[in-house]
Amino acid sequence: MIDAWLPDAFLNPHGYPSHEWVQPFSEYTGWVQSRQGANTGRAWWIPRGWFTSMGYLRDETHPYSKVVAFAIQDKIVEAERSVPGLLPLEARMNSRYERFGQRWQPKDMFQPIVNGIRIYMSLKGSGAGGRGGAGAAGGDAGAGAGTPGSGGVSGLSADITWDAAYTEAPDETAHGDYMKLMASAGLAFDYVHLKYLAEGDLRVTRTERDAAGGVQWRVERARPILPVGTKPLPVAGTGEGQ
Repeated sequence: MIDAWLPDAFLNPHGYPSHEWVQPFSEYTGWVQSRQGANTGRAWWIPRGWFTSMGYLRDETHPYSKVVAFAIQDKIVEAERSVPGLLPLEARMNSRYERFGQRWQPKDMFQPIVNGIRIYMSLKGSGAGGRGGAGAAGGDAGAGAGTPGSGGVSGLSADITWDAAYTEAPDETAHGDYMKLMASAGLAFDYVHLKYLAEGDLRVTRTERDAAGGVQWRVERARPILPVGTKPLPVAGTGEGQ
């Protein structure tokens, strides 16, 4: 499906189950035995509210990756802060996570809070590579090749699918008003990406030339779509924007 659609964006929404929050007392050992081991697995033992993971590539062949990632991050924070009831939930769960988790195991249970919203993203970005997927949500696999932030989904190329992100919502047993809150947070996240795709600066090149007694028209759109007002970098040897 990815090869057929060649999407600019790939969103991977998740919910993390409440039965993992009490695994020290319930004898649930899924994260410890089958994932990354005891230390990083403990990052999931205490709820940490609604959160997302993002990433960017720091290599020379993806010069816009960082600016795009941070532009989308700012819009996510703005949107999630506007969801009624979400900030109090985040504050309660982040405080609990610090008290019972980070205080005792700061290496694995850390707090990447951006203006009240938890967003995991490597400060130095990720190295370049082929297809693959990576996320870094404190206990997930580290960043790697392909499009960072996809939550471990393989088959994505950062040259094509440059916007990849996934979310985690504490929603396994959600119902009633709490379900509405979780759904509102997810919808706000999705809308940020849709709005960015619709309103970002496109880099479209149109060319025409004589061909076999006719005219050949060609339209090319460079990826990624840039934040509004971003000046394209010059193409080597031409002085024109790429």
